[in-house]
Formats: sequence, C-alpha cells, structure tokens
Amino acid sequence: MDLAEEVGRDAHGTVVQVPPGLLRPALAGIVPYEPGKPVEEVQRELGLERVVKLASNEGPYGPFPQALEALERRKVES
Repeated sequence: MDLAEEVGRDAHGTVVQVPPGLLRPALAGIVPYEPGKPVEEVQRELGLERVVKLASNEGPYGPFPQALEALERRKVES
C-alpha cells in the first residue's frame, strides 16, 4: 500500500510526495520557488564584469504605463 502520492516535481525534477489528502487539489501542481542565481555565478556564466541584481519585485523598465495612469487617476479623485 502506497502511503504517499506524487504531487509533482520540483525545479530539479525530483518527485514531490506528500501523505494522501494533505494538500488541496488546487495546490497539487504548484512548483516550489527556485531562487535566482548568485551574482558571481551569473558573471562567470555570461562573462560579465558588472551585474546588478534586482529583487523579485523589481524590473529594469520602471512601472507599467497602466500603473502610472491609475496613480494619476487616484490623485485626481483624492
């Protein structure tokens, strides 16, 4: 008798198993978060001297135009 059920694979392809009934079905297919590479590894892999590491919620392009428009609308409403 199998005491665990396969719910997916992690970022490395390893089978993830949990006791039956432990996870809601909607959560069963979620892949675990895989952190980004360290700056030194990116520099070495890509042959770069300077690398700027951004947090998960940062981007190099600034806010979306729709976000700026929403802020402006809110400012006018206040």
